[in-house]
Amino acid sequence: MSQNTQNQQIDSTYVVIGGGIAGISCVETLKLYTTEPVLLISESPIVKVVTDIKFYTKPNQTHPT
Repeated sequence: MSQNTQNQQIDSTYVVIGGGIAGISCVETLKLYTTEPVLLISESPIVKVVTDIKFYTKPNQTHPT
């Protein structure tokens, strides 16, 4: 039995692991604040979608460093 593998290099600024609702929510929130590439890694071929985001608190525009 042969196995077909590919070595790919993917450039991304942010990496989120997990395609569940928490991972998708992280990606959706990141995309609100950045135009940088976000990579989502999921074991499942099915990726959930967040369709309606409502913030009940005001998200901070800057992160204290």
